[in-house]
Amino acid sequence: MTTQSETVAASLGLTMTAEFVPLSRSRNAVKGGPKKVSDLSLNWRVTLSRGRQSMTIDYQQGIGHLPGYRWKNSYTLHEFDAMVYAAEKGRSGHDSNQLANRTYPLPPPSLADILSCLSLDASVLDSSSFEEWALEFGYDPDSRKAESLYRDCLKQSLAFRNLVGEQNLDAFRED
Repeated sequence: MTTQSETVAASLGLTMTAEFVPLSRSRNAVKGGPKKVSDLSLNWRVTLSRGRQSMTIDYQQGIGHLPGYRWKNSYTLHEFDAMVYAAEKGRSGHDSNQLANRTYPLPPPSLADILSCLSLDASVLDSSSFEEWALEFGYDPDSRKAESLYRDCLKQSLAFRNLVGEQNLDAFRED
């Protein structure tokens, strides 16, 4: 089933490439390496292109996006090592074969997922100020870290709107 976003993207000639980024080289890297499952993420550098225009973003998926992943209260050391391997190498074996070099590249995020994320983030364009945005999304309006996040989100959303146009941004946001 094709979503409205995918239909609009196709009509615009919007294409996507995704490059896996090892956890240790991502913005989510944990000093000293991951110690628990919540330290893990799958990280991508995603480029959206339309003709000669393009934009590149960092995109993070939770570890639950690993093929064959099953949530449990605790994991064996082997299971944890397999998840760390996947987050670092971008490859998964779906089972105990993973560390025996029978691995497969992780599937990249879908265009629909990227468009959904960018469309949700574009709600920053509806705010008249950082303070309004912060209060709307539960951030402290006195936080420099929150203000930095706001500015990054605003910059990314303006680039996305520039890439696809105002009307198409609205169509993506309706999906």
